[in-house]
Amino acid sequence: MLQAIKWKVNSHLLPGIYQHTPDRSVKWTICFVENLLES
Repeated sequence: MLQAIKWKVNSHLLPGIYQHTPDRSVKWTICFVENLLES
């Protein structure tokens, strides 16, 4: 189930966030959250 959620976030949410936020700290936060999900 977590994989499905992660896939949905990666394929739908992240591209939108990346497009709308040039802010580096936001992208860093996203990377941090992704690493938490993977561990």
